[in-house]
Amino acid sequence: MNGKSFSLIIDTEYVEEVSVPTQHRDFFTYTITLTNPLSQSVNLSSIRLLLTDSDGTVSELHNPFQDNDYLISSQQDFCYSNDIITHSPLSIVQGKIESVALID
Repeated sequence: MNGKSFSLIIDTEYVEEVSVPTQHRDFFTYTITLTNPLSQSVNLSSIRLLLTDSDGTVSELHNPFQDNDYLISSQQDFCYSNDIITHSPLSIVQGKIESVALID
């Protein structure tokens, strides 16, 4: 794809006000930002999202990218926000772009 790289950034925030650590219920919000660096639009159909807790447990997050296609215009950002409840206040959300198609 012209040697240009897509940028995938995931920002997370621990929400202390609604978390209950004594019950192992830690609430996070996250925002995914994907930047299309190309001079043409792309169709995004798959991003894999993984959650890793502080004890090393890895689980796949349900996300809307698995069953839907999203059009991202040339030189534009696509943002998606959601929340999750984990059993650890130290958790990491990671993402991997798995399927992007050029739109002519």
